[in-house]
Amino acid sequence: ISGAAYVQNVLRLENSSVISAIRYHTTAKKDMTHLEKLIYLADFTSADRSYNDVEIMRNLVNTNIDDAMAYSLSYTISDLVGKSTPVHPDTVDAYNQIMLKIKQRGDNK
Repeated sequence: ISGAAYVQNVLRLENSSVISAIRYHTTAKKDMTHLEKLIYLADFTSADRSYNDVEIMRNLVNTNIDDAMAYSLSYTISDLVGKSTPVHPDTVDAYNQIMLKIKQRGDNK
């Protein structure tokens, strides 16, 4: 959130798509654009990441962006719940939406 505010208010960036991608790069949100998904997943799979399943995530990003989003959101929610940490409502909304999209895609195969 602070990064988005910084680029908008200090750097005077006026591109709302980029500002939104920065804003939601850690929580995700419902109705993400392709750019927002790419930035979210780039952060999730950056070279400095070493969590369990990072290689699975890196492979998914190169295969199907929606499957990568589903896996990353599921991973994040499970990790936070396992630590008894609150889950941001935007993350839950993003998860629910992507899972419904994947379910509908599967039903239409």
